[in-house]
This record gives sequence, structure tokens and C-alpha cells, in this order.
Amino acid sequence: MMKTNKHHVLTAMACLLLMALAGGTLFVRTMAAAYSNACEPLAGVPGLLQAVGFLPTGNCKFNEEKECQHHLCVVNGKKGRCMAILISKKHYCICETKPISR
Repeated sequence: MMKTNKHHVLTAMACLLLMALAGGTLFVRTMAAAYSNACEPLAGVPGLLQAVGFLPTGNCKFNEEKECQHHLCVVNGKKGRCMAILISKKHYCICETKPISR
């Protein structure tokens, strides 16, 4: 029978761990880019990231029909404007802080 070298096993395990961490980091960054500055409580994984503080929450106001009002808002101390966006076939209201070119 072939003996397994401990160094090779540890190296392989370290590589697998590193790949798993890289994949998890990419997943969180993708979620943060898509759902950042949402003005409403999110569900699922984005909701969990919002609850632990990875995703900042805006302060947009809604009308009686729960539609996003295009007013001024603040998120993380930055001024912005409320915008309705479509993510994964669902409408969300976000506080967009990037300047909009005219």
C-alpha cells in the first residue's frame, strides 16, 4: 500500500480551505454590490448580510402603495436619491449615492 505524505495532505487541505474562503468572499461581495443601500428589510441571504451590518440600509420613504418615492435620502452619512431597481425579478427601493450624470 502507498503511504501518504502528511505534507501533501496538509497542503491539499490548505488549498481547499483557501478556495472555499475565496468563493465565500466572492459570494458576499456580489450580494453586497447588488443589495447595498436597500431601504427595506431584505429576505434570505441578503437579509442576513443586512442584519449583521454587511449591507448598509438607506432611509427612503414609501407611499401608501409601498412604492419607492424619488426623494432625497441618506445612507452611511452620504446623501443620495431614492431609486427603484429590479434585482432577481423583484423591485427594491435603494438610496443611490453615486452622482448621476446629466
